[in-house]
Amino acid sequence: MQVSEIQKKTGLSKQTLFYYEKEGLIHPEREENGYRNYTDQDLQTLILIRFLRSLEISIDDIQLFLNGKLSFDQCLETNKIYISDQLNNLKIINDCIDSFQQKNLPIIPKLAEVKSYQRKKGLGYVKSTDTVSIGRVLTRSLAIRKWLSSWLPTFMILYILLIILWAQNISKTSILLILCPISLIIHAFIMGHNFSFLTFYTHDTVDKTMNQSVEFLRDGISYYEFKNWWAHVKFTYAVIFHKKEKLFRKYTYEDIEKVVIKTQKRKSMYGIQFVYNENWSVDYEFYFKDHQKFIFRYPFTLENDSQYIAIILKEKVPHIIDEHRILDAMAQGISLDEYFNTEE
Repeated sequence: MQVSEIQKKTGLSKQTLFYYEKEGLIHPEREENGYRNYTDQDLQTLILIRFLRSLEISIDDIQLFLNGKLSFDQCLETNKIYISDQLNNLKIINDCIDSFQQKNLPIIPKLAEVKSYQRKKGLGYVKSTDTVSIGRVLTRSLAIRKWLSSWLPTFMILYILLIILWAQNISKTSILLILCPISLIIHAFIMGHNFSFLTFYTHDTVDKTMNQSVEFLRDGISYYEFKNWWAHVKFTYAVIFHKKEKLFRKYTYEDIEKVVIKTQKRKSMYGIQFVYNENWSVDYEFYFKDHQKFIFRYPFTLENDSQYIAIILKEKVPHIIDEHRILDAMAQGISLDEYFNTEE
């Protein structure tokens, strides 16, 4: 059989046939004019090779199999291990692709080295978005939950006022006219402060709330700065009604003049045991080329966002003041407490 005929019967290209011949898998005869002449045995061997290649068995293993030095089961087992390794590698690549897409990360190769975080279910704070952030970004679902939860203490206060007014023999209509506007004011006040109630228990003057947030995106940062409780009420409603973009400030990484990293050991209270713990925390100060600045004291970071943030800042911001080289530790996934304990 000539090359053209063997191509039709096997579906293999001319280059593939010559490659198999070069590797010693087949040995077609040569006619006087130099043309190759494939035998029926060559045809069967090529059909077998094509089947083995469909199982992703390597050329080297096929050669050993044809020479009787490797059994078919051994070929399959070897290939199974190879495919398993490939699947693991593909999963890593797929996770990396998902991470860059979902987190909207800037193109920094070192970010691919950050291990993916397995989000755990249970009590405690969880991230509200996939993007890398300082603080928890207020999303619509979180804002609605905040709006609803603020009504519980509001109703408790209204109930006390109702008892007081009722004891004064005030008519139902008057009570209703009094409590309706008061309820809206109380609800707004509580909604603007409910993330700050922890400070009343810890007696800590440092703002540790999640009212503020900074997102690190592909093209720059986007942040919301907490100004006062009423401004935050308006912000919460803007988030609920899909108007929050107007209240976020955005800067490209080129617009950041410098970032100052400071650390401080602060007392924190966790859980309901009213037990104080001392932990190191990072303060971020952003200075922009338009003479604006944003200072974030004792920010809240979740999962492995601190590692992402450190890598992004070191790569994207040329002027960083970091006296204790905190970003170097964060970029390696080292916690502040562990870092300072090692330094001591």
